[in-house]
Amino acid sequence: MRSRSRIGARVLVAAAAAFVLSCANSAPPRPADTVFTNARVYTVSSSQPRAEAVVVRGNRIAYVGDIDTALAFVGGGTEVIDLDAIVSDRPAILLDFTIHDAWLNTRALEAGGITQDAPDPVPGVTYWVRDEEGNRTSRTSLQLEPYEGVDTVGAASVDAALMKEIVLAANAEGLDVITHVDGSQTVRHMIDAIEASREAGRYGERNALHHFFWVHPDDLARTLAMKILVNTTPVFCSDFTEQDELALDLLGRERVESQYCPFEEVVAAGNGVSLSADIPSSLPEMIGPLFSVQGALTRPIPTIRTRSPSRRDGEKSPSSRPCGP
Repeated sequence: MRSRSRIGARVLVAAAAAFVLSCANSAPPRPADTVFTNARVYTVSSSQPRAEAVVVRGNRIAYVGDIDTALAFVGGGTEVIDLDAIVSDRPAILLDFTIHDAWLNTRALEAGGITQDAPDPVPGVTYWVRDEEGNRTSRTSLQLEPYEGVDTVGAASVDAALMKEIVLAANAEGLDVITHVDGSQTVRHMIDAIEASREAGRYGERNALHHFFWVHPDDLARTLAMKILVNTTPVFCSDFTEQDELALDLLGRERVESQYCPFEEVVAAGNGVSLSADIPSSLPEMIGPLFSVQGALTRPIPTIRTRSPSRRDGEKSPSSRPCGP
């Protein structure tokens, strides 16, 4: 075991709720590559909002939970990391390869004035949604209706009024606006902003909806009628890192069937659709254009298993529908 002390790390921001796993079976787990200990982990899971350790095997999170269970994953080649033990004399922040998650040592938290009681700059956006006990949990991506099992619809860093103001101002200067619209409500806000710009006489700009993952049927119809350009990342509408199961867990079967990644309908209608790998949020080997095309046509990603072992036998993956009519 390669160990780097377990003393003092305070925060690990982990935005991947789907990887919070119980390790209840009696068989010893297969050794991990890296174990992060003595941390405060914001898991984005309502059933387990906080944890103190993270286990990583390859490019996947294998376990999030208590330290004792995490240490069971330690083998001869496992590296045990505590950020304060690595850098203790000055602020330090480490970003993961997606640039979505970050590890901060105690000095960095102190420098930023970040404590358990610190106010959220924009509630919900920085993965901080409070539960009834004041702990920070999360559902991001602003939706029209609440996530499954909770009473929050998520949050957005740019509200509808500001989005409209930005689009109007940019279009007036001849600039296109491409907006990151992960949730169904942010999709609607951007469509409203594009509609307002066209009502102001701006029809030449190539404004676009980026990601286009959760789209209410009414807004899909508006997208097609207005011929709004769409950019999407097929890898995130597949079984890549269990995205399909995460979709079911967070928004339920009905919304998955009616709203999840409807870019094939946009293609079938003749609207412009562009594909992106969203590097670095996906793996470098997924950057090839033909990889994205194949993923868009088949949904299961070629280099990733096409069926999660946790899915019940006979249950259809929500990501398995093909593109096109």
